[in-house]
Amino acid sequence: MACGRVRLPVLACFVLLGVEMGIWGSRIPEVRHQADLNYGTLGLALFALPLATVLSLPWASHAVERYGSGSVLRAAVLAAPVALVPVGFARGLAELIPALLLFGSALCLLNISMNARAVAIEKAYARPLMSSFHAAYSIGAIAGAGTGGLLTQLHLSLTVSLTGTSVFLFGAGVSLAWLFGDELGDKLSTLAGERVAPGIRRRDLHWAVMVLGVLAMFGAAAEGAMTDWSAVYLHDALAVPAGLAAWGLTCFSAAVAAGRLVGDRLADRWGPLRLIRVGAVVAGTGLAAGVLSHTVAGAYAGLILMGLGVSCVVPQIMSIAGHAQVGNPSRNIAIVTGLSTVGSLVGPVAIGAVAAADGLSVAVTVPAVLMLAVAGGAAFIGLAKSSGRANRSAQRSSS
Repeated sequence: MACGRVRLPVLACFVLLGVEMGIWGSRIPEVRHQADLNYGTLGLALFALPLATVLSLPWASHAVERYGSGSVLRAAVLAAPVALVPVGFARGLAELIPALLLFGSALCLLNISMNARAVAIEKAYARPLMSSFHAAYSIGAIAGAGTGGLLTQLHLSLTVSLTGTSVFLFGAGVSLAWLFGDELGDKLSTLAGERVAPGIRRRDLHWAVMVLGVLAMFGAAAEGAMTDWSAVYLHDALAVPAGLAAWGLTCFSAAVAAGRLVGDRLADRWGPLRLIRVGAVVAGTGLAAGVLSHTVAGAYAGLILMGLGVSCVVPQIMSIAGHAQVGNPSRNIAIVTGLSTVGSLVGPVAIGAVAAADGLSVAVTVPAVLMLAVAGGAAFIGLAKSSGRANRSAQRSSS
């Protein structure tokens, strides 16, 4: 099987999603200004994205189950850039909320289909690959944020910037779309056991998949919170100059990308559950120690450890869900992907609420607590799996 023909196009899709999200995130202040929103109404509008994700989960997962991830990804990689265009034209809350609902639904479809495709590739190649796919997303997000900042410095309007971005990403999507759903892709789906009959009943969902989804939500919430609040914390709580404070986000983002680049090797050596546990402990204790040190150097070190630790949590949870011998692979991935997306969008908002009530120093410890909860949850799943294997072995021996 030609590696490049099945893996590289999906890697490119992760990069494109990262670019789109990076540019979108960097232009949110201009979205608020153009729509004439205050902070409260902006928060209300931004909740349209996680709401769209939740509403889109059933039909997006059903589409992947029925048509296969390749066919759905072909449509999604074109739909996501197009859905960004109305956001650039939105004037006022009444226009922005429907635009974000459309945008969020398209992102959900792309996110689920490309992660399902990535898990299918991982199954077919029988070795860990998920962290490399998410590393591609991280690299794309960094590039997108930088591009968004450059467009702002060039004083291009929000409408022109988002429309131009959409045209570029749509063109890239067109060049990728024909690579999905071909004979090689169908062979890949067959090898991975991806296609299944639709109509999975609710009781077919296993408790472990729901726990994985919650852990993914915690991990994504912690990562999203640090992405949005690390520079603010350094500047406001530790009095770091704005220019140097921005390097806090750079250090965190670079650590996430670096961790994902080596994550597959670690998963192959340790196993995904152990990697999740170790990473979550490193992230939680590292960030907590950095915050409690009340020093600038400690804070930067904590951000780097947080980035390295959190980097492989969500990718490996998705891999476990896609490989699970319970439930339905596409539905499992949809649950984990959807909840992680909700976490990444709601996490920064929650941190803002805690910061308003108790201060930034308290608020930035919340991601550390979430990561320690992930470590505990992963250990619980590992014990449950070991217990289940032991019980099955005992039953076979007694029979």
